[in-house]
Amino acid sequence: MVLFFSVFFFFAGWPLGLWWLLLIPVAGVVWVARTRTVLSESGLELRRVFGSRHVGWAQLKGVSIPKRGFVRAHLTDGSTVKLPAVTYDRLRDLIAASHGRIPDLFAAEEAARDAAANAAAEDDKDAAADDK
Repeated sequence: MVLFFSVFFFFAGWPLGLWWLLLIPVAGVVWVARTRTVLSESGLELRRVFGSRHVGWAQLKGVSIPKRGFVRAHLTDGSTVKLPAVTYDRLRDLIAASHGRIPDLFAAEEAARDAAANAAAEDDKDAAADDK
């Protein structure tokens, strides 16, 4: 709505010359309504404004998280595809919905952190025992 009003003021100044500015809010609405990643039992449905692609779970090798943009899926044929509307914030939902088909990166990090904490605690105990 804000985009429509910001474009409308220019359009109102010269309607015959700037009518095409009204297409910008329409394009934004279409992009928001169409772009998504849908999870199913057979795999991922990657929908974009102009087209869609199905990626089966067997084709999926892993995922990566870029600094900016959408999460990328690495396929078994060596190619990568962007997962529309899946950012770092939604990655936990993607992992949970995959039912173990995508490894839980957060659990591995937590396990490594716990292992490091346990090793540090063991070292402290050993140091305390050596001091006695």
